[in-house]
Amino acid sequence: MKDFAELIGTWPAAPGRTSIGTFAADIGVSYIHACTMKQRNSVADIHWDAVVQAAAKRGVPVSYEMLAKMKAKPKAKPKSKSKAACARPTRRAPARAAA
Repeated sequence: MKDFAELIGTWPAAPGRTSIGTFAADIGVSYIHACTMKQRNSVADIHWDAVVQAAAKRGVPVSYEMLAKMKAKPKAKPKSKSKAACARPTRRAPARAAA
């Protein structure tokens, strides 16, 4: 894996979840936080222990050295400002009629 976005995007999805949702649950952060990590192509060092442990359970080859190399690489500019890639389906209540 070359960067954090690829790591998160290729994380093995659990049944009924997306790869980002599974990654979030595995490391103990919210879905939105995991989306932000992917969009920023960055995972804070505070989460590295959880990432390495969760990766081992899922059979993903991730090490602290690999994470350090990913962090040391210069970050490429995002291709798009679109958040559609991380958009989660919303559950909105039906619109209420005006009284």
